[in-house]
Amino acid sequence: MAYYPVDLKSFALKKESVRGTAETAPAKHVKVARDSSLDYSLEHIENDRIQGVNSDFNPEAGRKIGVGKLTIDVEAETIGEFMYSLLGTVVTAQQSTSTAYVHTFSKTTSTRHQAYTMFVNRGVDYFRSSLGVVKRIEFSGDTQGKAQASVDMLFKAEQTASSFSPTIAAPDPFLFHETIFKIDGTQDSDIGKWNLSIDNQSEGLWLLNSSQDVSDIVTAKKLMLEGGFDIYFTNTAERADFLANTSRKMEVVMTGATITGTHAYTLTLAAYGCRYVSVPFDSELDGGLIGASVGFKGFYSVSDSKAFDATLKNTSTTY
Repeated sequence: MAYYPVDLKSFALKKESVRGTAETAPAKHVKVARDSSLDYSLEHIENDRIQGVNSDFNPEAGRKIGVGKLTIDVEAETIGEFMYSLLGTVVTAQQSTSTAYVHTFSKTTSTRHQAYTMFVNRGVDYFRSSLGVVKRIEFSGDTQGKAQASVDMLFKAEQTASSFSPTIAAPDPFLFHETIFKIDGTQDSDIGKWNLSIDNQSEGLWLLNSSQDVSDIVTAKKLMLEGGFDIYFTNTAERADFLANTSRKMEVVMTGATITGTHAYTLTLAAYGCRYVSVPFDSELDGGLIGASVGFKGFYSVSDSKAFDATLKNTSTTY
């Protein structure tokens, strides 16, 4: 009897040329945490009517649901696929004649975001899941490690797939000393750990089409933006902004290795029209210093005509 080590599991994806039709082979491999999963499960329809027996009767087979939860390091060459599916629109511009490209991701008004087929080698066998759409990404970082992203996905179905071998690439995550936090365009050097959640509120849509699987994954609700950071008090500016309901632009800028010339791998996450929802005045942060674990929400900014966008510079020519 053969057993399979967890460390030989691998994850990959490919943009679907026909939305909802599974691709046959992966295009890009992504490093994921050991507990990342694609869970394809069955709902039960309970038979709970009484008929003279003091026991439960077997349930009926209900809807089948695909939910993915991936934890990844934020790397310039792999985060773009997830951002594209999350937001739905990308504009790409080559930087002069260099190998560097800038991709600007923003929220589409379409209810059907870009879908990906996700491939998993579970050791025991190979599987692929069609109509994979990113629902939510929570970015986070601290003052000692790597920038992380927790990715929530929805998908349609699970099928067996042909075997594939991962393309092994050296890790290249954005690190804590490559990350700055800006408030209204100015770096704040008194901030420690941070987080930013972007949720497009995608949902599965089931129809009466003779299938237990989801018919589509639609993105029809409002974009939700939430975040926070630890700030060490050198003044009470954030507290005053909280009490005055002042609008602020929050940016996280990550800058990595040089691509070529003056161009470096970069990811900028920008939330516009942010309002503080909590600035507790008497928090004790690391080192026994006074500060606050601040919470904020992002809203549509009339002056910027948007609530959020993300800019990524890497060597990918297109998405």
